[in-house]
Amino acid sequence: MAKKRATRTVKPRGPKLRVVTAAAPAAPAASVAATYLQAAHRELLGQRGSLDAQILQIESMLRSFGNRPAVTAAAVGRAPRSVQTGSAASKAYRSGSLKAHIADVLSTGGVQSVKDIADGVMASGYATKNKTLAKSVGIALTEMKNVIKVSRGKFRLR
Repeated sequence: MAKKRATRTVKPRGPKLRVVTAAAPAAPAASVAATYLQAAHRELLGQRGSLDAQILQIESMLRSFGNRPAVTAAAVGRAPRSVQTGSAASKAYRSGSLKAHIADVLSTGGVQSVKDIADGVMASGYATKNKTLAKSVGIALTEMKNVIKVSRGKFRLR
């Protein structure tokens, strides 16, 4: 004769959730103030965009004359992506990071293999003790939005 299996009750796990409802604004004055602040915010963002574009144009002109601007837009604050110009390495990635070095290596042009990119990163002065640098480079390449995978193990800039 077969034994009956013992059954047990299962208790729900995890924290108990509480439903919280948001309170409505106390007065219509709060919504008027919020509307005013949103309009002011939009206007200032528009001004910042045009100012950033003008600053980048002036910096470009100064560089064409062989002069470097005293303070660049990057030193003051990063311009929005819509007005950024220049190489991917100079604007998109933190200076000295693996991705910045990869972008510098890829900016020479053409399709390159992961091993060649890893060798170029080391040659460009990237300091690391990583024993599997090629693997880390391959992972970073797949995360970079300005890099296209051409074929297995081959990448290029967009």
